[in-house]
Amino acid sequence: MSNLDLTIITPSYNSESTIESTCVSIQSLVSNGAEHIIVDSYSTDETVKIAKRFSNIILHYPKGNMYEAINFGIKHSTRKFITYINSDDLLHAHEILKLQTKISKCDLLYGNISFIDIKGVKLFSRRSAPSILLNFVGRYYNPIFQQGMIFKRELFDRIGPFDTSYRYSADMDFILNAIYSGATFYKTNSLLGSFRLSESQLSTREWDIMQLEGPVIRQKLINKFNLKTNFLSKYVSRLIRYIYNLDLIILGYVKFK
Repeated sequence: MSNLDLTIITPSYNSESTIESTCVSIQSLVSNGAEHIIVDSYSTDETVKIAKRFSNIILHYPKGNMYEAINFGIKHSTRKFITYINSDDLLHAHEILKLQTKISKCDLLYGNISFIDIKGVKLFSRRSAPSILLNFVGRYYNPIFQQGMIFKRELFDRIGPFDTSYRYSADMDFILNAIYSGATFYKTNSLLGSFRLSESQLSTREWDIMQLEGPVIRQKLINKFNLKTNFLSKYVSRLIRYIYNLDLIILGYVKFK
């Protein structure tokens, strides 16, 4: 990935309190050649003004579905590799820079993430599933965290775009489609991003509604790819998820909902 042949997409709307920290977290990637596209949904606050302080491409897309904005940004990207990060989350650029030789050898690279509070203080960490288990555990839960996930534009063109019939979980739909379409994966044990927990964020405000999309997506893909599932395997997958994070659970850093 010479000269960071990477586009970073950030959808935004009225994110003046967090967009600066997001842009700062990306800045060393931009300095190494990455392209940062902010797709703003006509913010009425200082979001765009703050974003313009950084080396960003700023596009506009109507407010509505976040994944429509991400698809729009990817459509305008000029690079071979893609990632996206929401305007209140962070990328761990120093870890991504270490992985330049790895990303070109797979369709999708992913890692672990931390959870932070509104002030950016780390609360706990979570591990994505190892690549060898993706095919199995993906039938029962989303095994890959989106923050820091980097995928080839070629993969997106083959299995994408993000399905905008989903308001909260189109990333899960994309990830599972990649798994069962035969994409290649590389898992790093590094923390590649941070997810900010806030009472005002969409996934917190509408958690109960969001939870309805996961089973619909899984069942769709089970039917599409003729995947076998059973009661025992479901609980084995849950056990794997807990064991893989056991040390974090013991430390009290992980909360599974």
